Amino acid sequence: MAIGTNSIATGDGATALGDSAKASVDRSLALGRG
Repeated sequence: MAIGTNSIATGDGATALGDSAKASVDRSLALGRG
């Protein structure tokens, strides 16, 4: 999910949505996009 990547890139978003971002990364990896 692009949202997770964007959250990580912004930094502040990653802090607020750390769990969501991590979940997004896991899904990206599962899709082979990671």
